[in-house]
Amino acid sequence: MPEQSVTPVGPANGEVVPAKPHEKLMEFLARRAEVDGVNRSFEVASMQVDKILSATTDQEIWDADEKGTSNGQDMTDVELLVQEVKYAKTSEEYDADLGVYAIISAIRLDTGEEVVIATGAALVIAKLRAMEARGKFPLECVIRGTKAGNGTVLKLRPLAKRVVAAGAPAEQ
Repeated sequence: MPEQSVTPVGPANGEVVPAKPHEKLMEFLARRAEVDGVNRSFEVASMQVDKILSATTDQEIWDADEKGTSNGQDMTDVELLVQEVKYAKTSEEYDADLGVYAIISAIRLDTGEEVVIATGAALVIAKLRAMEARGKFPLECVIRGTKAGNGTVLKLRPLAKRVVAAGAPAEQ
């Protein structure tokens, strides 16, 4: 039987293999983190300075810099209005699957408090980026935790639809 030749498939024969969507996301996030990550510490500090300077009581002044950045697990089941998301590269101290973590500027819908949330949760980051790319910010959402083999996986979910009684005035 004659020997058959096999043509290699893929980059070996010059063929370009298109990047998978998650690979494109990781490249985008790495580039964006170069720009966004530069001023990250100042953003948190400036938010705390604003709270100090707008405090109306001595105790509010003392408490204003107690909260910096929350993490995603701390904000599980808290309804949020995401205003903006930025990205920072991971470090040895804070590692994440996508190589970046998201810095989310949001408002807690239950208290009206401005919060900064840092998370490396890949599913949260991917959904935030997809919604941002579609022009959906500000975005009403909630971070949910789903039990998994090695702990809890964080996922971003839309807010539940609320029933409004007939004849009740709509919220503005």
